[in-house]
Amino acid sequence: MNKRKIFTGILIVLVLLFIFSIFFVNRIIKKSYPVTDGEISLKGIKSEIKIYRDDFGIPYIEATNEDDLFFALGFVHSQDRLFQMDITRRAGMGRLSEILGNNALDFDLMFKVIGFDEIARRLYENASPESKKICKAYTDGINSYLDYASGNFSIEFDLLNYQPEKWEPYQVYLIARLTAWELNLGWWVDVVYAQLQKKLSEEKLIQLIPDYPSDAPTIIQSETKQELKNPSQKITQIKKINYSDEIVDQLNQFFEINISARRFLGFNETYSGSNSWAISSKLSESGKPILANDPHLMYSVPSKWYIVSLNSPTLKVSGVTIPGSPSVVIGKNDKIAWGLTNLMLDDCDLFVEKLDSTGTKYSFNNEWKNLEIRYDTIKIKDSTEIVLEIKSTHRGPLIQFANKFLRKSKLNETISMKWTGFDLSDELLTFYRINKAQNYREFREALKTFNCPAQNFLCADFDGNIFYKTGGKIPIRTYSNFLFPLDGTISLNDWNSYLSFDLQPEVLNPETGFIATNNNPPNPSFKQIVGNLWEPHSRSERINQLLKSKNKFNVEDFKKFQMDVISPYAKNVSTHIVKAFEKVNIKNNNLKRAVELFKNWDGGLRKYDPLSLVYNVFLIKLMENTFEDEMGEELYKQFLFVGNVPLRIMYQLLNTNYPDSISVFDNSETEKIETRDEVIRLSLAQTITQLEKDYGKNFDDWSWGNVHQVKFRHLFSGQNRIIDNLIDIGPYPIGGDQTTLLNTSFKYYEPYENYLGPSMRQIVDLSSIDSSLIIITSGQSEHIGHKNYKDQSLMWLSGEYLNFITNKEKFSDYKVLVLKPFK
Repeated sequence: MNKRKIFTGILIVLVLLFIFSIFFVNRIIKKSYPVTDGEISLKGIKSEIKIYRDDFGIPYIEATNEDDLFFALGFVHSQDRLFQMDITRRAGMGRLSEILGNNALDFDLMFKVIGFDEIARRLYENASPESKKICKAYTDGINSYLDYASGNFSIEFDLLNYQPEKWEPYQVYLIARLTAWELNLGWWVDVVYAQLQKKLSEEKLIQLIPDYPSDAPTIIQSETKQELKNPSQKITQIKKINYSDEIVDQLNQFFEINISARRFLGFNETYSGSNSWAISSKLSESGKPILANDPHLMYSVPSKWYIVSLNSPTLKVSGVTIPGSPSVVIGKNDKIAWGLTNLMLDDCDLFVEKLDSTGTKYSFNNEWKNLEIRYDTIKIKDSTEIVLEIKSTHRGPLIQFANKFLRKSKLNETISMKWTGFDLSDELLTFYRINKAQNYREFREALKTFNCPAQNFLCADFDGNIFYKTGGKIPIRTYSNFLFPLDGTISLNDWNSYLSFDLQPEVLNPETGFIATNNNPPNPSFKQIVGNLWEPHSRSERINQLLKSKNKFNVEDFKKFQMDVISPYAKNVSTHIVKAFEKVNIKNNNLKRAVELFKNWDGGLRKYDPLSLVYNVFLIKLMENTFEDEMGEELYKQFLFVGNVPLRIMYQLLNTNYPDSISVFDNSETEKIETRDEVIRLSLAQTITQLEKDYGKNFDDWSWGNVHQVKFRHLFSGQNRIIDNLIDIGPYPIGGDQTTLLNTSFKYYEPYENYLGPSMRQIVDLSSIDSSLIIITSGQSEHIGHKNYKDQSLMWLSGEYLNFITNKEKFSDYKVLVLKPFK
């Protein structure tokens, strides 16, 4: 036999193996694709349910009763998002190690110690009858799908070699509290500022405490010409606390594990913001209110949101849901539309606790109190079990869950955590009532059972009203130094109570004709301590500019607003750049050109613009040259994690009337005393040098979009480049940054990938209540290769929307899956 025949035979075998492998993998992947037409007989339903699906995989569910409606929602969530739901549930229960081994042990320790599963059980036990009924119907739908699918689940289950377990009704609250934890960043303040106050002088520390400008927009705007009062309490002096190395070590461990767990789950590692605004009838071309909302969350594949339309004789609602939870969180019914943004409440405090020699008591008001102790177990794949001894004070758990502290026999001092999420509430009932509300009054009433995470709720109703109110428990503290871990040995530092519902900010039909919430303070005279985590006022300033730019607006205007990339913050920074170079003889041509362009720049961070790239690289250099020498590399990185805080600090440092008095501009590592303008000049020069090195000396070849790109990442991303190309979406060039209405945040410590931004967009004109505009980041399906896996991503990128029509005359033309009672 000659070589040609041998090689031909080998080639044929290889081709056949390749074809077979493609066929085999394709079959494994497609086995979990949902059935979307025909009939299925199922136990647990009362009447026939129809599930219509459009080309984007959006289900329009029609049922004769609400029990069947929520059953069907659980069923379709499981069809399209079962792995997403299950891995989140498993994380909250502290059971990741069972499938991932020791690599997930730290995550399980954190979730077990915080006690999410225990919290969820308590919430369910104390929930309203309506909520319990919804949870039962919804989880029955999930479990019915598990039986129906009979092991034909998505490929992620095969790769991790496990099967999902049946759902229990209380686990709906587990998903809800994990969502609340994602938006909780109060812990970050305590961790970082404890270390800052240990490292810096009081003078420098005070310079690093952000304030909210008195002339910046608040949600409820002053109706008078009086000077606005500062909604945050300005800290002008600090009582230094001598935290032990043991405490600082525990804080760092908490930080690292918390961030790693958030990153793994696709939760916000850093801050989260959102936009919502509504105009009244007098500003609307259609004669009815128009509402827009885009919540800013960390991107993931699949999307955090799932679009659905629910229809029964007593409930008609559409919008976005969170898989694992049976509520339309943001959406509309036939009478109202609503949106949410994060209140930015500091709803979490850390306390330094002193323990006795036995480790079973803690000091409180000069007495030794018994720690509450409970036990739990972590099962680890291919390893032994770990039995946990979890200790709590009257405030909350001791967060000594990092491995190195677990092995310690004794701790003299440790940290306890108080969080509003530990308290009883019924957010499921809130959203159920919102979903059914027929006007702003019923919407307001629904908020009374909402606790955590505190939100700005915005509503527009068919009667022409626009209404805003905060929702959630706002702690009343006796202390003003809430940036640091507190002394847990005295009752003076305990939370006194919560601000009553009726005293929380709200406004109905303001004279301006609009309400806009952009993570800015609710009210100019709001004196309760909400916190100091506000977003820079850039987005709120910009939307106020736009909503005052003409007399009437329409949906097309709102679409443009949601994609707007003009940054008042960047414009302000550019004025300081120009001023710093006023009397300087600039020799480098690119440096000179940048300064000249900044003179007339509008702050537009356009994706193919060279100056936008120069600005953002400069801003990172400016922060680095200002802060890192004071903090050191590791603390500086932690400081940057919640990017809105350093942004606000930099704004106030640049805009002070006494720049020479700002000592943090001085480089502590040099003998010379540097000033603000010197640091600006140094930072811009370093920026130009870096860009010339990385992209060449042709200024016009530089582009913001070359480095600032959006990528939607799967949970398994980062293991292999070939696999990443199959499961991730992008990267795509994108404009904007953290301070634009099109919020395309990147990590200042890991620039410049856009990892967080508009997780969905919604626009509703109440003149056409059967339709709205909506879009999510990827697609409805988590199933790799499915046509709805990423079919919305390019539309999202270009500012397009789905025309979401919920009129039965429209959706009855779609293909339909009929669920019939099993007989």
